Amino acid sequence: MKDYSPERLDPNQDDNLSRIAAHQYRYDFAKNLLSQENRELKILDIACGVGYGSDTLSKIPNSKVYGVDISNEAVKTAKSRYNKENTTFQTGSLTEIPFEDGFFDAVVCFETIEHIMSGDTNKALSEINRVLNKSGLLIISTPNKLVEDIAKYIFRIDNKYHSNELSYKLLKDELVRCGFEILDSFGQGLLLLPLYPLVKCKMFPTWYFKPSNLLPPSVSMFMVVSCKKN
Repeated sequence: MKDYSPERLDPNQDDNLSRIAAHQYRYDFAKNLLSQENRELKILDIACGVGYGSDTLSKIPNSKVYGVDISNEAVKTAKSRYNKENTTFQTGSLTEIPFEDGFFDAVVCFETIEHIMSGDTNKALSEINRVLNKSGLLIISTPNKLVEDIAKYIFRIDNKYHSNELSYKLLKDELVRCGFEILDSFGQGLLLLPLYPLVKCKMFPTWYFKPSNLLPPSVSMFMVVSCKKN
């Protein structure tokens, strides 16, 4: 498969160990968190990319995972690699999720909302709320605007693929505005500037990219929030 999006991780192609770890640890975290529900779960993974995360979530007992991505090519790859009885993939958009109201028990949305225009943030989160049932859970992550701004200023790194970066406060405010109750917040990749060159050189301590509520999300590279439909 060709490298059609630098922002879409493919563990089979990418040799950046820190990038792979950052993505995979998020899904491991979501799997462990949702496994504590001890009930049958219909889970939406949006945007699922090539499906490695949906495959991780499919290991939750009594789960049915639906991977959705806007890229036809990514969905095609996901189907070819991770075709399981409890996992399905289809094309769809975060702002127009192709499922009926209240269909899911949980939604996992990692590193996605920063790619939609700021005016569509409310629409996207409202769509997630719509497809969740009354006891539905959302686990969502996005890069921290504070850290992204520091990277631009100090390291001259600017991610041209991000249309809407959020601060921790803005992320929480948007979630509450769209009908969610915040349950817990986690940081991933604490902002320790001396570590940044090591990360770029693919040399990093394992704990650095594991989501933890011991790491303040407001000063972490990535913010992970768990919430429920209010």
